[in-house]
Amino acid sequence: MKAEDIINQLFRALPLYTDYFTDTVVVSEITSSGTTATVTTATDHGLISGDYAHISGALTPNPLTSLTRIDNIAYGVTTNNHDLTQNFPPQANIEIIGADQAEYNGVHVFKLEPNRKNFSYEITGTPATPATGSPNLLENLIYGYNGWKQVTVIDTTHFTYEIPKAQGSPAEGSPVCKIKPRISGAITFERAGAAYTAQSTNKLWAFVVTGNKIANKDRQMNNDAIFAPGIGTEFRQLIIQPFSLYVFIPAVQTIAARQTKDLAEDLLTPLCKSLLRFTPSSPFVNNPYGMLVFSGSDFTQYNNAYYLAEYVFEVTEYITYDDTIDESIGVAFRDIDIDYLSVFSDNVIMTDSIDLDNDAE
Repeated sequence: MKAEDIINQLFRALPLYTDYFTDTVVVSEITSSGTTATVTTATDHGLISGDYAHISGALTPNPLTSLTRIDNIAYGVTTNNHDLTQNFPPQANIEIIGADQAEYNGVHVFKLEPNRKNFSYEITGTPATPATGSPNLLENLIYGYNGWKQVTVIDTTHFTYEIPKAQGSPAEGSPVCKIKPRISGAITFERAGAAYTAQSTNKLWAFVVTGNKIANKDRQMNNDAIFAPGIGTEFRQLIIQPFSLYVFIPAVQTIAARQTKDLAEDLLTPLCKSLLRFTPSSPFVNNPYGMLVFSGSDFTQYNNAYYLAEYVFEVTEYITYDDTIDESIGVAFRDIDIDYLSVFSDNVIMTDSIDLDNDAE
């Protein structure tokens, strides 16, 4: 496991759950043309081309070709294939905008999707049918506007980034742009402390420090050995790879740092939401035996300038036969020479030779 794997995962996920590790830029609008999205910010974004920005909260409008009602059930037909899935938890509700009749608009309970163009949802009241105006289904698409994006700067309030496929424009919802992630790596927490620069209140900085791999003791062993495979047995040794996430929490103008330690406790949830069940890359042939799990947390240091909290995670990996010495045999197995004791010939030792090339048939 490399620290880079963990850093990249935190880049992707952590901004979804907390604002403490990024700066936020107010977004005025996001539009798109083809596979290029353009962001307009309310103030100077401070980015340069090649930087990354995390976009969230942007919804893709999917125009409806028709929106009708029978009793309290509305039936919509989308212009583009929708991404609704019946009984899928994130699709418990849907959002509609643009209908002249207010009863069709807003967030409603999703009912049914018989195919990729049709869907239905519950409404209240008895609005006119069919709906008029320009109704749209709003979707949070996995291939849409949101995610961690590398930007190309146009000017101080505009930048662009690439999206996987063309989207409805402009983006709806409440887009949020988070930039300049304070997530780094270091070889030790002492080196992390040397690299850390003072931040203002509520601007936290995290450093990933990978630990040493350790081998799990085989529970079948009756001696002090870690693992003792025999000749001809399967080679499968379990090892444990830990890493620590050291978080620097500014603690200026505090005396006992009680509030700061409470904040450190609150951070555990977004960190777990960002890391648990993630499977990092492995240097071994087989994939890691398990996904990341939480191992513990601890107070590390407090010096009136910052509070340093440690969160420990680990993943288990298998070293298997494919990671061991290659066999030295360089040719096919073709001949057999054998000595054996024949009970049918007065226990005389007999010798036999088999040429597999000649006897193969």
